[in-house]
Amino acid sequence: MRNTTIVLVVFVLSGCNQNPPCIICPSLKRSDLRIDSIVVESTEIDLKISTKDSTVLGNISLSRNDSIIFSGRVSRKDSLINNTSLLPSHQYVFTAHRMVDQNNFKTDDVQTLAIRTMDTSSHNYFWQIDTVGVGYTSLAWDVAIINDNLAYVVGTFYLYDSSGHVQDVPKGVAEWDGNNWQFQHLYAINLSGGQSTLEPRTLFAFSAGDIWFAEGSVFHWDGGSEEVTPYWIAATPGNPSPVLLPGQTIEKIWGTSSSNLYLVGRQGAIVHFNGRSWQRMESGTTTDLTDVWGSPDGKVIWACGYSDCCPGTILLRYRPSLDPGWQKVVDGGSLETVVRSDSLSGTFVSLFTQSDERLYVGSSAGIYKTLSSSVGKATRISYTSGFFDGLPSRMRGPLTNDLAIVGAYGFIAHYNGISMKYYSEFYNNNILFNSVAIKDNLIVAIGYLYDPINSKGVVYIGRR
Repeated sequence: MRNTTIVLVVFVLSGCNQNPPCIICPSLKRSDLRIDSIVVESTEIDLKISTKDSTVLGNISLSRNDSIIFSGRVSRKDSLINNTSLLPSHQYVFTAHRMVDQNNFKTDDVQTLAIRTMDTSSHNYFWQIDTVGVGYTSLAWDVAIINDNLAYVVGTFYLYDSSGHVQDVPKGVAEWDGNNWQFQHLYAINLSGGQSTLEPRTLFAFSAGDIWFAEGSVFHWDGGSEEVTPYWIAATPGNPSPVLLPGQTIEKIWGTSSSNLYLVGRQGAIVHFNGRSWQRMESGTTTDLTDVWGSPDGKVIWACGYSDCCPGTILLRYRPSLDPGWQKVVDGGSLETVVRSDSLSGTFVSLFTQSDERLYVGSSAGIYKTLSSSVGKATRISYTSGFFDGLPSRMRGPLTNDLAIVGAYGFIAHYNGISMKYYSEFYNNNILFNSVAIKDNLIVAIGYLYDPINSKGVVYIGRR
């Protein structure tokens, strides 16, 4: 009887702990492929497939769970694939295969990536309505939320003095502590050595002690003192070296830090601050720019606007490491009067982005979602088939599944990643919301209740 030796070989795949498990574990196989999630939203994911060693991707196949969503030849080193119609808060497993040809997998060249889509946010806010300032042309221009118990509103706020008369000099900032309002006077030492009282039109806050204002020129505030640090960049009498041209002012501010600010305003004004010096940038337009926003990493910055005097709306883009200057992406001279579902239309008033690949445009015709590489193609988001109930003034959000947009006639709407809700109960012919901020479970919309003599600033605070 012969002795038979049985050899048992056990492979321990210690690195393969993916869920669901992979047949071929990428960590143990040499692979030129790479999958990265570029944009993850509630119903969409943008994936980038790239190769490290080859000159082109060649024949590849991309599957989501068990369904192939792309198969073909790519004659570049990378490819961006947009996957839509997904479910919120749902995990998907994407697998990329290198293929010998368009029909056969090269099974030793595979990469797998598990991604969970964003959840939706809630439309259900409990609202508190306040007035800021007494009836004497008081109004609120802009707002920033620091946390659940601290928000700043800037504008013109007249108050009563101890004898019951309206004070001659208005306050410039209203501070909300979660329950009550306190008002503060702001001033800057001007070029002639005197005091200039400020009634800011916009603000951008990095923290409670690092706040930027604009009222023609630009000012920095520590959040406590009445005196602010001025940067006299506007072309005003007595200013020997203005950065802005005559007629230009600053209306909106955005930045990644106090040493990397972008500011836009009237007559196509764009200014950059690097923490040391101010530089005027050519915009290529005289259209009034109403908003500026950029990706968190600062790789792409956007500006948009329109002019009250004449037809025309515009979208501009600047990529500091790629572009020599600002580029005109859409010149919408004929778009303001139409509503389109597949491309940008209406009047462009505001912007928001949370990545360098995707942009949201607030327009009179809806909220539009578009790729950064697009030159106008976009997906329309709205609750109505026509224009919004009021011309929007500002759109903001912490994330693309939690956007608020406000405007004329008491217009407030919220987008939760799938649907938009219009708060029709706030419709009012005499209320104009100038701006909005949204953070965590707090939304603050500000503006004024118009009256020919006794206008008042209004603040609508919503909590989830």
